[in-house]
Amino acid sequence: MSLGPIATKLKHFFQSPSISPREHRIVIELHNVGIDHYQRLGPEGQVLFALLRPNEHIGGVLYGHHETGTALMVATNQRLMFIDKKPFFLKIDEIGYESLHAVNYENIGFLATVTLLSSGQDYRMRTNHLKSAQEFVQYVELKSLEQPGS
Repeated sequence: MSLGPIATKLKHFFQSPSISPREHRIVIELHNVGIDHYQRLGPEGQVLFALLRPNEHIGGVLYGHHETGTALMVATNQRLMFIDKKPFFLKIDEIGYESLHAVNYENIGFLATVTLLSSGQDYRMRTNHLKSAQEFVQYVELKSLEQPGS
């Protein structure tokens, strides 16, 4: 029985003795917020490993479609990150919780739309990962309320 290319990558990734404790922690945190293996190995997921700070922890992840195609929004204990990686193109935006004005969640059938309204730019993403989207919105709202002056 032959393994597909993604399964082969996963098998190597989890059996690799070179995985650092930090990478292992990130994999567990991604699993805890409902991100499956394919998403974790996607181009945006690979960028995420390099972007996370040493004491930064993932509280929510939104993987879906943005106006330019697939993208990733990550809510950590310190900030929000928008990651959009394409061939020859990489956009990374960092959004502080203090700059958020509103977080909107809409659900129609099997799709959810999450909109973040911030002082710098607005972000709108659609996803079919409804539970992850709900948990992402709840985490962002919680972190926004923790900000001084909320």
